[in-house]
Amino acid sequence: MHKTPIADTLRCIIAFTLFAAACACVANTWGAEPPADPKALQILDTLPVLSKPTMPFLMRTELEVAEKNAQNWKLAEAHDTEYRASADGKIDVITRYYKYVGLSKNPAYSNRSLWNGNQFLRRQQSLTPRATENQVWAGASIRTDRINHSTTNIFNGAFLRGILLGDDRPVTDVLRHATSLRLKNTTETVGSANCLVLEAVAPEGAYTLWIDPAAGHSIRKALIRKKSGDICDGKPIPAPPSEPGKKASIGVDVLLDDVQLQPLDGHFLPVAATLYQTIHFSDGSQEVFRFAAKSQYEINPDFKKLGAFVMDGIPEGTLVDHDDFPGLHYVWHNGAPVLDPETDAIKRIDQAIDNSRVTPAKPAPASPPTTTASSADLPLPAPDPDPSPASAAFPTWQLLTAVLAILALIAILLLAYRRSFAQPNQQH
Repeated sequence: MHKTPIADTLRCIIAFTLFAAACACVANTWGAEPPADPKALQILDTLPVLSKPTMPFLMRTELEVAEKNAQNWKLAEAHDTEYRASADGKIDVITRYYKYVGLSKNPAYSNRSLWNGNQFLRRQQSLTPRATENQVWAGASIRTDRINHSTTNIFNGAFLRGILLGDDRPVTDVLRHATSLRLKNTTETVGSANCLVLEAVAPEGAYTLWIDPAAGHSIRKALIRKKSGDICDGKPIPAPPSEPGKKASIGVDVLLDDVQLQPLDGHFLPVAATLYQTIHFSDGSQEVFRFAAKSQYEINPDFKKLGAFVMDGIPEGTLVDHDDFPGLHYVWHNGAPVLDPETDAIKRIDQAIDNSRVTPAKPAPASPPTTTASSADLPLPAPDPDPSPASAAFPTWQLLTAVLAILALIAILLLAYRRSFAQPNQQH
């Protein structure tokens, strides 16, 4: 009489299932990123960030840039900035730039960038003695990312608003996308403040923040180390060059220190800080820059009285470089960029359409981070992609788990298939 070995089959199924589950657990532990410390996330949510204001404010900043030569600091340039921010996202930044010649502080140019809620406008004018009113450059765009340059620019004191050098967004946003984030079990003293310490590793580098709970969880100190492969100014830092004798930057250290806070209307606002940038090169050398800033604040200012979010200083008829329509001829008219009616508009529109059909050239390879102590204004950065883990490729551990489960199922089916043929032979 034929007897089906149900017990043997069940034992095989259970064995293969347990094996697949064990392999999945090992793969999960091996491939998954360490979870963020819940306490660290809670602290991160309490950090005040002026780059995302909940109240309208005005911030006046004086910043000096110096380069270290041997053991001495040499003044290079200075920036006086008035930063206006509304609670609904409008930004207006006015900066005067000075160049040091010895100890003499000489005006170089002025710059104004604003986002009025619908359009980005910018003007730049020379302040040298030989400059005239007509020496004004004007630009326009309807892309919201263009104002990002003004909000993240180190020269207008962005590090006082929570955006550190080399990053294009607030440090709180950087750490929310960190691959690891933890709160140290012990506190550390910075000056006279007893601080919590956050440590994180993100695509932008390794971060350590010293947080002062007694001052509204403000940042008292920060240290960032960026090496080859880490994101700096929107692109990865290159690997050391393979060519012998070739010098290239391969890393950047950023230290925010000497932060002074002042209470104002229930907020603790940074009124002074010093930021140090150390650029490391492949030959072992380094360059060090110092950014010393001090600020004054006004909460709920009268923006209408200040003329905020309305561009001025551009003479009527000035040519405007429009980022969105580079083939067209725009001029400044009645406080706005308009298509020049004196030009052959139809011809220019056709030319712009033809240019847009041309296949864009391949982007140039990523260049190493440059020194920030430059007399030229920084270029406008492209929109940053979302580095959220949700946008990453399918995780390795999940793929391995799926493969193991499929193999276990195939093994069970093969075993059942062999037994189905073995039973008739046993009857004979």
